[in-house]
Formats: sequence, structure tokens, C-alpha cells
Amino acid sequence: MLDRGNIIESAFLKLGEVGQIYSDNRTEQYEVAGKLLDNILETVALDTDFLFNATTVNLNKNINSTNDFGEYRYNIPNDFLTIIRYSDNMKFEGEFIYSTNENLNITYCRKIAIEEYPQYMKNYLIYKLSVELCNTYSAYSDKLSAMHWYLSDERTKIMNNEGLVISHLNGG
Repeated sequence: MLDRGNIIESAFLKLGEVGQIYSDNRTEQYEVAGKLLDNILETVALDTDFLFNATTVNLNKNINSTNDFGEYRYNIPNDFLTIIRYSDNMKFEGEFIYSTNENLNITYCRKIAIEEYPQYMKNYLIYKLSVELCNTYSAYSDKLSAMHWYLSDERTKIMNNEGLVISHLNGG
């Protein structure tokens, strides 16, 4: 289970902050880091490159609800963020999905709390926050390129972990 405070503290430590700034949740920098982390969590959850928050559902049609085109109306799930995979012949309109299919399966990214993020996302979130802190505070700007490199490396590790990247294509 990931801990918000631990991610913020670790990001400051990666930037070389060994004072109380990383553990004192009353400082301005800690508060800014918290807001940056909220934004990061929202952005990462929408990223279809990651599958940790993906779910597949079979939606139930509203039997008495069809439009003028003979399409069935389905409710979009409450925790829906963005679509990953879907059936043919469907479209989104407002809070509904319309389709001529009687059975509708979709795979989508869902909203989750930080505590539900898998452990393998921890370093990615730490480095992502470190990069954002480098962009926010000029005192850390000299560490930006290193943090970008670590972030990219963590992204590749996660995608490999989730089976999204095939490394060593030549069998090596």
C-alpha cells in the first residue's frame, strides 16, 4: 500500500533535501508537493500506457432505452476515467454509451485512491514528483535531467512489468 507522505518525503530526499522540509507537512514546499502529487495521481490514472487501474466490464443495456437509430443506451461506470478497449459500433454521448450491440464489453481506466496503487508504481510516482518539484523550484533545477532519466527508466520497468513493452527483441 502506497503512502502519500512517504512519496512526498522520498521525492525531497531524491532531490538532496535532508532537512526537515521533507517531513514537516506544515511547510509551504510540502503543501506544494502535496498539490503536485494530486495532479500527478490524476494524470497517471488517465494514462492508458499503464494498466494497473484497468478493469473490464460487461455493461447491461437499458432495455427500454433506445435512440432514434435503434442503439441501446448503456450507463458509463461511475469510476470511469478513459477508455482503453471497446466493442465496435459504440459512441459516447454525455453520461451514456450508445451501441447497436446487445452485449457491450469495455476496458477502461478507473479512478482509484493512492492506497490502491500497486507497490511497483512507488518509484515512478517519487521520480514524477521529483521532476515536478524541479520544475517548480529553481533550487532543484540542476537535478532535472537526472530525475527525467530515472523517471523514464521507471516507466519502462513498469511497462515491462505490465507486459506492454517487449525488451531484448533480438533474443538477448
